[in-house]
Amino acid sequence: MVVEDLRAVFVRSHPREKASPGQGAALQWGVMATEKASISYPHVTKTPGVCGGKACIDGTRIRVNNLVFLHKDGANDAKIREAYPDLTPAQIHAPLAYYYDNREEIDAELAADEAWAESLR
Repeated sequence: MVVEDLRAVFVRSHPREKASPGQGAALQWGVMATEKASISYPHVTKTPGVCGGKACIDGTRIRVNNLVFLHKDGANDAKIREAYPDLTPAQIHAPLAYYYDNREEIDAELAADEAWAESLR
């Protein structure tokens, strides 16, 4: 396909456009390409009553924001494993992936934790 063909497929597949007969596949393809994928994080859980319902690492009470704090502070995997020696590499990387897909949520938690710590000073 050339650029013009791709542009035509995109325009026809836009949700506001109506597909003419025979263009159903293009419409479906365009809509699928623009929808947000449903992603699961196998090592990240949210359980009411555990860590205030915040995202944490499965089988632990370690919040995702705890790992993100270390990561933002420059800690690599080895440094994170020093702080949490029982975590597997997958239990370190899944929460970071969760963070990058849910920045507003985790950044708000970090800001709230910082404000709480500041109030104690």
